[in-house]
Amino acid sequence: MTVPLPPADLHSRNPKMVPIPVGSDLHRFYTATYEPIFFDRSTSGRFNAPDGSFGVLYVARLVNGAFAETFL
Repeated sequence: MTVPLPPADLHSRNPKMVPIPVGSDLHRFYTATYEPIFFDRSTSGRFNAPDGSFGVLYVARLVNGAFAETFL
């Protein structure tokens, strides 16, 4: 199975930024290897930079979202 190529205009798109109010609860499942707030700079995550140039913190507003992101 092959994955589709990204859209031709991907370079000109702007990601939707959603502000999260200070004090909001965010949820994350993680191993004891990492701290609760850990920005993954590896190249293996689904949304990680292919060259590792920035880190990604995978969190969710709801516990079931965090569970799905980690285990499904």
